[in-house]
Amino acid sequence: MGRPTGTVTAAMGTNAVILLAFLAVIAALAASAGALSLPTARPRGIKGPTTPAPRTTPKYMRDFKDGEMDEEESDPITRPLLVEDQKAPTKAPKPAKVTAAPEPDANTAVYKLLDSKGNACILFKVDALLIFKFRTVHEEDAEKDVFIPNNARVTGDCGSGDDATMSVAWQDMEWTSYFTKTPGGERWYIEKSDLSIDTSNTRVFEHIKNPGRKMKLTSGRGNLQLFPTPVGKSYSCSDGEKAVDMSYGDVTVQLLLRDVRVQPFIFRKGEFGPEFVCSPGGVSYRDETAPIAVGSTLAIVVLCTITGYGAFRYFKIKKVQYDTME
Repeated sequence: MGRPTGTVTAAMGTNAVILLAFLAVIAALAASAGALSLPTARPRGIKGPTTPAPRTTPKYMRDFKDGEMDEEESDPITRPLLVEDQKAPTKAPKPAKVTAAPEPDANTAVYKLLDSKGNACILFKVDALLIFKFRTVHEEDAEKDVFIPNNARVTGDCGSGDDATMSVAWQDMEWTSYFTKTPGGERWYIEKSDLSIDTSNTRVFEHIKNPGRKMKLTSGRGNLQLFPTPVGKSYSCSDGEKAVDMSYGDVTVQLLLRDVRVQPFIFRKGEFGPEFVCSPGGVSYRDETAPIAVGSTLAIVVLCTITGYGAFRYFKIKKVQYDTME
């Protein structure tokens, strides 16, 4: 028996409705999913949010060696940000150069004569060399050099007036300098130098003729007149050298003084006074005693001549006037 036509048509219509409803649901779900994934159009002229740039290490931190920095500098909260017109140094400052003080010359000694209060009254800075010449038992001329040591013993007399002495002694030798002032007291100088020796010292006087003698070699008083300097100042001479000749019998010695600075008659600070620098040809000094004596004598003669002439004129004119009145 066949199915009626109206029934078949009704069933097909129902199935079509169901299918359309199912397709509508699928379309709605697809539209909803697309709305979630598609970007929304942005009006022109409005910029979207930008991704923040990563924070980088400031340049002044990158310049540190080995990437090390202090805890305070690495804190991004407490450390202020750099401003463009305030440029931080790119390199650590170089340490200042420290110049070492010059070492004192080992050959130059400073001899000090102290007074009762412990202050230096005579200072003598010098590099001194002795050159001995003597006759040997073989009738030959011998020569020996001896440096005066830096650690020699110093004795002497500070002097309370115009004279002072300093003696420098070592082993079996002693060198003495005699200081004095000019008659007017304006300058001081060394007027004499002595050297006491013992020829028993075979290290110096090897094979000397007539050994075992003790003698004093001298320059002679008044014949030296060395280092004339205004009182209150120190004589200073770092260029050249001064030779002092001393002798006794057949033994002679030449004392060479180099890099000299000397001053006697110091009673205040116990240190060198202002420098009086030497000049070429100015190491010797002419004794002022003779010129002063000659000048004084001449002044007396002139004064006596004027006084005598005045007395003569006085009495001669008086006698003439008296005879005229009579």
